[in-house]
Amino acid sequence: MNRLIDRLKLFFLGLFAISCVAVWTYELLWAAPRKACEAHGNWWDPFSRVCATPIYLPNLTGRPIGGFSPAQLKARAQAASASEAQLLGAQSSAPSTAAPPSTKPVGAP
Repeated sequence: MNRLIDRLKLFFLGLFAISCVAVWTYELLWAAPRKACEAHGNWWDPFSRVCATPIYLPNLTGRPIGGFSPAQLKARAQAASASEAQLLGAQSSAPSTAAPPSTKPVGAP
């Protein structure tokens, strides 16, 4: 019986040591880089484990910082639809002749 207790003691001591190593490995290789990246104000991607620097969108697109007023947005939408109609050959949007979906319950005559 004494040998069994000694073996169980060594088994659980080994299991505890392996668990401690696993926790420290996780902390050093996964959690610590994420914390350091976010502490610098960057973005952490957990799938590829990459620390990325955010890019300010107006610097990338060249758009004005304040954005557009509603009147400017409406004018831009109209200009876009006009150029789209010109590209598509000014096809008119004729109403479809398809029948509306049936409102009868399934299995009703």
